[in-house]
Amino acid sequence: MKRWTIEEDNIIKEKFYNYTAKKISIDYLSQRSEGAILIRARRLKVVKIPQKQKSIPWNIKEIELLKDVYGKMSARANLHLFPNRSYIAIKNKARKIGLIADRSLSGCYLFYNKSFFHKPNINNSYIAGYIAGDGCISNNKVSIISKDLEQLKNIKQEVNFDGLIYKDRRYFCLTLCGANEWIINLRNNFNIIQKKSLILKHPDGLDLECSLAFIIGLIDSDGSLLIDKNNKKELHMVGTQSVLLWVKNIFVNYLKSDSKANVIPKENIFYYKIVGRKAEYIIKKLFEINLSFRLNRKWDKFIYLLNEVKVKEI
Repeated sequence: MKRWTIEEDNIIKEKFYNYTAKKISIDYLSQRSEGAILIRARRLKVVKIPQKQKSIPWNIKEIELLKDVYGKMSARANLHLFPNRSYIAIKNKARKIGLIADRSLSGCYLFYNKSFFHKPNINNSYIAGYIAGDGCISNNKVSIISKDLEQLKNIKQEVNFDGLIYKDRRYFCLTLCGANEWIINLRNNFNIIQKKSLILKHPDGLDLECSLAFIIGLIDSDGSLLIDKNNKKELHMVGTQSVLLWVKNIFVNYLKSDSKANVIPKENIFYYKIVGRKAEYIIKKLFEINLSFRLNRKWDKFIYLLNEVKVKEI
């Protein structure tokens, strides 16, 4: 468990009286859960609970805005339009004035680039790979989940998403509804379908750069890049047999990887591991794909390698 820093303790002492633990977790301490912040506050003896404020009457401007947007997006997505109102307050007010929301919009927001996956390129191939690992498709929704808030902020910016990122326990979530065009393009261009975890097929027809970008997305979602105590580089991936055999084929045929590294079963999924100089060389080649962003937490540890050590071709 990561030790609490003085800076984190000071944030709790400063913010706890005026903000909930959930808000502190989302806005100020994204690596700490709501429960962890509550426990830390008790240990710091920051236990004063603010007195409940009297509700502020809704004004005409707020009511007219609510009438205009409530049927077009969910109450949660409306939160940023009503900074002084809670989710429950918005729902209750809408019910009192007779507004009815479309249930299919629950937890979603409508404004984003719906044609983002229409034609594969390296950036949408990367995000498609990330969705293949840490995404969920259901009905007309696409949800993307991550422990890294910055990762979802980057995706949000890349797809011009104008909604909110929510936190559920340890994970952040981005949910887009009315995503039928995304769902069709993800299926046609990348073979990503609903209930994909155990049956996902590898994408067909991608060029080499888009294929490598897709693989980087898989690594950032369900893979690992490691340096062991002996400075040996390791690349680990988990997934379906179809996808990992496709990855191995690209690594062997295009990046001259170790053909002896096998895709092996592990419970209900498969596992693929490359170590040593060959892993080092593949990581370097994947770094050469010029993406708008990638998960820095996994890749930054190898920047010194690229700057200071010339990795020989195998």
